[in-house]
Amino acid sequence: MLNIDSESIFSSLSPRLLTALRGRRLPLALQLIVTTPLKPHIFRGTVEGVLGLLGYCEAVLSVEIRFIYKQQAMEEAPTYAQLPVGAWLAERMMANFPQCLSLRLRGLQCAHPELAELLSHSQFMGRLQQLDIQQLHIQHGSVLDGHYEWVKAYLRLTTLSTVYLGPVPTSLQTCPSRLVKLSVTEMYLTAISLMPESIESLHISHLHVALPEPHQQALTNGVTALSSGRFTTLEIESVSLYFTSLEGGGHASLAALKPLVGRFGRAEVELGVIAPNGEYEVELVIHNLVPLLQGCAGVVLVGLARPLSSWCMHRLKGIMAQGATVEVEA
Repeated sequence: MLNIDSESIFSSLSPRLLTALRGRRLPLALQLIVTTPLKPHIFRGTVEGVLGLLGYCEAVLSVEIRFIYKQQAMEEAPTYAQLPVGAWLAERMMANFPQCLSLRLRGLQCAHPELAELLSHSQFMGRLQQLDIQQLHIQHGSVLDGHYEWVKAYLRLTTLSTVYLGPVPTSLQTCPSRLVKLSVTEMYLTAISLMPESIESLHISHLHVALPEPHQQALTNGVTALSSGRFTTLEIESVSLYFTSLEGGGHASLAALKPLVGRFGRAEVELGVIAPNGEYEVELVIHNLVPLLQGCAGVVLVGLARPLSSWCMHRLKGIMAQGATVEVEA
């Protein structure tokens, strides 16, 4: 591990140490750590300078570039340092570490075009096997953004950890893929069935579901894919249900999700539109929602105009896991 923003970093890398590094044959994981905020161009120059000084080393199998803010524990929101990643990083890593199979970027932020430039480098992505950008803050991006070229580049990996994939094109089902393990922070339920058959392990932090879903068949296909045993390892931390209509208490929509019972740990329910019958419809939604939350460790209800009735609270806590939490937000 090298603290590359240390004033003594270049002097501490003596010729003798560099010679030993370049001649090393045992596998090596390289970590480049920054602990003080740097301006983007300085951050890039520092990374390039250190990698250039290290030079050619076949022993490096993985590289991690990480920003650790020393005062992070004292702040509520995470602090990121901006590193303008791009083709330069791919070129430098290929030139210096020809055997490198893994790249991890943590605590950093970058712009969409910069990340696209890195992921569009066909030679680099063809060589890389593992990519972890799940703790990378992508500026002006969301799960709704369409980055089809990124997704196809991902299919050349074996292991991917990322924030989101964006809208997934149907063509991924038939695309050649080496991807075996996928971990995403956000994903829509309708995209699950469109993922390559090569994926065996799937971890989703937040699974988004719109109810009622305009493309009901896509929702049904997603539920089927998650409940069919297709994935040898499946973990869903939380499900976010967003109701755009409460008519009928969302019964039909929630019934379609029944196979997911017990497959997620927590839930967030957002009542985006209150129906003409107001509180009656909300109570009916809660009533229909209860079976879906069996064994759940916690639920957050967003959009309620007044506190949940004691009857609804009793119903929820009666079916959820022991010690489960029920939170209500206006």
